[in-house]
Amino acid sequence: MSLIPGAGLDARERRILAWGAAALFLASWADVSVKNVSETLFLKRIGVELLPVAFLVNAFLLMGTTSVLGAVAAKVDPLRLFTRALAGISVLLGLLWIFVHVGGSTSYPVLLLAAKQINSIALITFSVAISALIDHRQAKQLLPPLLAGGTLGTILGSFASGPLGRWLDVEGLLPVAALLLAAGAFATLPLRRLATARVVLERRRASTAPRAAFVAQPVVPARQLWRESWLFRALAISALLCGAVGPMLYFEFSYVADLATRGSGGEEKLLSLYALVRGWLQLGVLVVQLWIAPLIYRRFGVPLAGTLSPLFYLLGLGGLTFRLGLHEGVAALSGATVQDQAVHDPAQRLLMVLFPEEIRARVTALVEGTAKRAGGCIGNLLVLAAVGLGSVTWVGLVGVPITIAWFVTTLRIWRHYPGLVLAMASEPRRISRAGLHAREIVDASTLRSLGRMLVEPSLDRCRAALEVLRELRPDAAPGILANALAGADAAVLPLLIESLEAQLDEGAAKPADLQSQAASVAALLQGPVPLSSRHRAALVRILGRMEVSGSPGAESVTAIRAATRDAEPAVRVAAETTLYRLGLRG
Repeated sequence: MSLIPGAGLDARERRILAWGAAALFLASWADVSVKNVSETLFLKRIGVELLPVAFLVNAFLLMGTTSVLGAVAAKVDPLRLFTRALAGISVLLGLLWIFVHVGGSTSYPVLLLAAKQINSIALITFSVAISALIDHRQAKQLLPPLLAGGTLGTILGSFASGPLGRWLDVEGLLPVAALLLAAGAFATLPLRRLATARVVLERRRASTAPRAAFVAQPVVPARQLWRESWLFRALAISALLCGAVGPMLYFEFSYVADLATRGSGGEEKLLSLYALVRGWLQLGVLVVQLWIAPLIYRRFGVPLAGTLSPLFYLLGLGGLTFRLGLHEGVAALSGATVQDQAVHDPAQRLLMVLFPEEIRARVTALVEGTAKRAGGCIGNLLVLAAVGLGSVTWVGLVGVPITIAWFVTTLRIWRHYPGLVLAMASEPRRISRAGLHAREIVDASTLRSLGRMLVEPSLDRCRAALEVLRELRPDAAPGILANALAGADAAVLPLLIESLEAQLDEGAAKPADLQSQAASVAALLQGPVPLSSRHRAALVRILGRMEVSGSPGAESVTAIRAATRDAEPAVRVAAETTLYRLGLRG
């Protein structure tokens, strides 16, 4: 795969990439600017003590915003909706700029609440618009650079907030953000002209063709999902606890940031602090997404990677409990945010694929929407209670046990993940329909778990593990089976031998890839484990396929020559044939 964005794309796809990334870049720049301004004005002119109240109201508003946008997006042209959303937010920011100058203290909570909605509206309408422009194949190539454009806009916009705020005053960033969103709306216009003739033709055909009776799929009640699926319960609890500790950590960071920037020029200092912190944070997210997160997924697996985020929250909340300082607050927020956005959130989305397709959207809405927003409400209420009954340090004391419970929940998901993949093997098409590669589901950690299942004395568990390897990871199956032969229980050994021979017959691996494991197979062939003549002959053939012709290992040659003297003719014939294939017989 080329590292240059746009390589291998046709002219239309390059235009979609260019204009889509530009629109998201401008919208992200405006979003982070408004976020920095709104929180600076609120903390300095209202007070950090009321920040949890504003976030609590915002959590309720976000649930309404996402619901309304979902209903509107189903009824209007998605590309037109994206354009109108950015243009509407641009006008709103212009009005808010005027309101800040004439409305006094009442304008700052309104600005903070409006700032929290911009990102949700822009991302939702962007996702809907892009899905109308590109198909499943194009999404794999176009979405990463498109989203990278948004991340780059957040980085540059955040770093620019400090200098622009000192030049234009803090409120002066609002009209700048409005102009950026207006430019983003203008950048979406070419996207509306890129709708293909095929899409137009399909719409015309759909409007003239006789419509079949629509059969509505029954909506699975949340109570039924909770009762029947332990994975749904675990993900919902995890999202609830994650949503609860997030506002706690952010409040502590906001408190120490406000405390460190008091005095003359406090607003400009706080704006510059937000600009630097958010800019470096997003740069860290980008680096982790591109280089570190893939290594974590390959080394530890998706479910185990999900346990890292609560550990970072635990370190952050625990550290701020003992020392409430700016450096500790920045370090705690940085570690938690980078883990959340670059590692934890993508891992959670991959876990959603384990649900059947017909209920996946329902599960995602309940977990990412209802459970996480409810957790945010609970977290802000706990912050208010901790500060009201005690002090800011109490926030960390309350958050630590919640974070421990979250960590235990993620550990439970990790322990049960191989069993979930086994259940998924009965419907391997679920992966392709979700747009994922099997390697993302059956990762290295899961492969190790499947290898352990192959050596257990349970035939049912062995067959289930073999089914997963055969359907989802045939590339890794021969090596795992060869390793399992040495330590497998006698009850499952014949099944493993037959499966490995079938895999090698299908050409699932090259001899050079397995030659290092041939010695253990040779030891098994000469060992004391009683095997039938059919399975001894199969082991001889397996050994021959694992060795490279012309340079077989000494252990393999010794075992195969010994098999030429076996009492059973089938084993002797297999041994003679194998010696011939390896170039050791004329």
